[in-house]
Amino acid sequence: MYLTLHDLERYADRGLSHAALARVIECYGRVPTMPEGSADEEESTVPGAPPAAPSTVSMLAKNKIKCFGFKEFVSFIMAVEDKTSISGLYYWFRVLDIDEDGLVSLLEIETFWEHQYTKVPEQYTVYDFFSLIIDLLQPSSNAITLIDLKRNPRAAGLFLDFLFDSRRHMENVRRSADVGFRMNDEVWITEEEEDTAAAAAAAAAADETNKDVVKVTADDSQSIVTVSSTVSKRVRLEGWQKFAERRYRLLSGSGTDDEGDDDI
Repeated sequence: MYLTLHDLERYADRGLSHAALARVIECYGRVPTMPEGSADEEESTVPGAPPAAPSTVSMLAKNKIKCFGFKEFVSFIMAVEDKTSISGLYYWFRVLDIDEDGLVSLLEIETFWEHQYTKVPEQYTVYDFFSLIIDLLQPSSNAITLIDLKRNPRAAGLFLDFLFDSRRHMENVRRSADVGFRMNDEVWITEEEEDTAAAAAAAAAADETNKDVVKVTADDSQSIVTVSSTVSKRVRLEGWQKFAERRYRLLSGSGTDDEGDDDI
């Protein structure tokens, strides 16, 4: 079963722009794989050179990539919910790079902005938006490269949310201005890890008082004190881990974590 553009538009309360989803549904976000036996169908322009791998555009034109199945949908969700990850940055850069030249030009950004500016509260013109993202990303040229996004993933995530994800952009705005919303938006879990310092202190105390379990080696020439010490640590989740934990709590019917914190 394959999903359609109409199906994807229902994701995240229709917060993603139509222009971005139109590219996603045609699998421009993922790395294309060349089907078997298709290498000889692409003729090389250089005599004697090996045949060139087909581009995504040509493969889609020949219906050699079938979209949009379960694996593609999982990749899509992970890219939407964690845009700052390396895989997320790769995914959305390929979506934005319409002409597949390795650069996201201002013309390509304007193409997506035309579908987005009516969904955001800021009444920016396209020139104001250009100035904003240039100040935010500080690209090395007049076009945005993948290196520019990877150099500052947090800024890249804000840029991508602003460009085609109005739901996440509104959350970013509220998170920066509303302390209560920022606190309620956080997701925490409790992890246990070994406390080496406490374990060493406990081992020394056990050796002196001889009250702990002693494991004697095979030759009885020495004794080793086995002490286990762990500490609980609260960890704030971000990105995909935050999304997955929220969905797990929603499906399990748990509205709070172990220590009674609100879960959103």
